[in-house]
Amino acid sequence: MRPIIYNGNDNTLDYDILCAISQENALLLNEITAWITELPVGQKDAMSLLVQDFSREEIADHLGISSKAVEMRIYKARKKLQRYVYA
Repeated sequence: MRPIIYNGNDNTLDYDILCAISQENALLLNEITAWITELPVGQKDAMSLLVQDFSREEIADHLGISSKAVEMRIYKARKKLQRYVYA
């Protein structure tokens, strides 16, 4: 399984990985990460793995839930995140 760059304890991304991302992308990623941290726990967990390019099956395995549950969490999270983007 791939390493997780999201640190759920303090809502930050791993510094070494962020340094590898261009500054502009890092700023955008930080903004998206901040929005994700405001989601309910289940949605936050699914979305933080999704933005790290985990497949839905990998997310389901990692969280110990069904693929259908992952789809629902991602769907609900995207709806909430759209409010931030278009606010």
